[in-house]
Amino acid sequence: MEMKARREARVAAIGILLVTLLCNLVVTLIARQGLLDEVHSHLLSLARTATAMTDGDAHATLTQPAQQESDAYRKLQGTFIAIMKANPKLAYLYSYVLRDGKVRFVVDTPAVNDFSSKEGQRTTHAAIMEIYPEPTPQLMQALRQRKAIVEDKVYTDAWGTFLSAYVPLYSSDNRFLGVVGADMDARDFSARVRAVWIAFLAGMFVSVILALGVYVAVLRLRGIQQCEQRARNRRSTLTQEFLGHSQTLVDALALTAAKVRGSADGIAQMTSQSAERTSAAQRDIRGASGRILSIRSVCDQLLETAQGLQRQAHEWCEVTRQMQTEMSASDAQAKKLVTVAHNIADIALMISDITSRIDLLALNASIEAARAGAAGKGFAVVAEEVKILAQQTAEATQRIGGYAAEVQAASGEVVQLVEGARASMDTLGERGLSAASAADSQTDLITAIVSDIVSVGDSATTLEERVAAVGAITRETELQTGNLLEAARDMARDNQAFSDRVAQFLSSLEPSCSEDAGSAAATEGRPD
Repeated sequence: MEMKARREARVAAIGILLVTLLCNLVVTLIARQGLLDEVHSHLLSLARTATAMTDGDAHATLTQPAQQESDAYRKLQGTFIAIMKANPKLAYLYSYVLRDGKVRFVVDTPAVNDFSSKEGQRTTHAAIMEIYPEPTPQLMQALRQRKAIVEDKVYTDAWGTFLSAYVPLYSSDNRFLGVVGADMDARDFSARVRAVWIAFLAGMFVSVILALGVYVAVLRLRGIQQCEQRARNRRSTLTQEFLGHSQTLVDALALTAAKVRGSADGIAQMTSQSAERTSAAQRDIRGASGRILSIRSVCDQLLETAQGLQRQAHEWCEVTRQMQTEMSASDAQAKKLVTVAHNIADIALMISDITSRIDLLALNASIEAARAGAAGKGFAVVAEEVKILAQQTAEATQRIGGYAAEVQAASGEVVQLVEGARASMDTLGERGLSAASAADSQTDLITAIVSDIVSVGDSATTLEERVAAVGAITRETELQTGNLLEAARDMARDNQAFSDRVAQFLSSLEPSCSEDAGSAAATEGRPD
């Protein structure tokens, strides 16, 4: 029903919308055509007036650009300018001829009215026999068929955007010369056309609003009718349902009374069993509380042990850090020892070099002493002694170099051993930190366990108290169950009395229901 109402409202709204839109469109097109006809008529009238006031014989003599300064040209141009001043909507008046298949200007006028050309458009008037580069089909038709024609749409050329009319020009001997053209600025016409279309859009908006109003009104009317129909149907249905539900309620009450009696017996049995199980649970909770206390004692001892391990792990980490510091110092000293051994080796090399030079000097001294003869014997003895000392020094230097090499090798081994020990100490320190962290984690975990066990102990105590309360409630329930059995018996008696009264009510209601149904049918049969 609701979908049908929406469909009817939609059809009515669309029909109103289409009719109003069609009317708006027809009125708009008629208004636009009327505006166009008015403009065409006015423009054609102005062009004919200009043609009638043009001297065709004088016009026929204008064939060269140099004639623009002639009296005939000035007179014709003055006539056009006077007509333009008398008609402010005119933009230009001019004349065309067709020569060699091309459209050429003869008389052209400057813009004398309030006409502003756009940027880039031409502002000067054309010269005599200047070719018009972009003639429209209507202009060519007017020149070839020699009849008056008005442009059917706006066009744009080098001077601007216009609507134009063309009227044939003849000489006094009825010889066709060309056409006189009149240009009207299209901006005013375009603005008036825009106003017509704006009015059309406003009409469309009003049409849409009207269609929406019709849609809402029809939908609301159909909704009211459907609501009234549903109300009538619902009253009839509720009456029938009440008759059925009343009997069902009487039967359900009888069944419920029997179920309550059976449930009361079952509750009495379950209450007895619950009391026994509650006592057993209370005994089990007491035993569990004792075991929880024992576990708590063990966890306290475990916590003390974990805290001791934690302290030892932290002490071990501290010792490891001290050993790392000392190993770093030993490493630095070993590296200094390597440096000293290198320095000793360098000094030994320097001494060996000096010794070789002394030996060479002693040899030179011996040679010079031999050359001196007897006078140089003492000097030769001294040179020999110096040579012997140089040899001894060289031998000592070689031994020092050997010792320095041994010291270097030993220092290198010491450095490697110290670095290895330092790396091992670093690894040991990291493991010590890991052990300390693990000890901390274990301590925290055991602390949490102890806290949980304390909570469990407290919960067990609370549970014991609650189980005791449940036992008391169970005993009270057992007492109330007896009362429930008695109430079930009373409910069965009352249900029988209620069933009798409902039967009397139904028997008295049947004739009234028939009369109501007849009156409702008569009401529905009457027209609204």
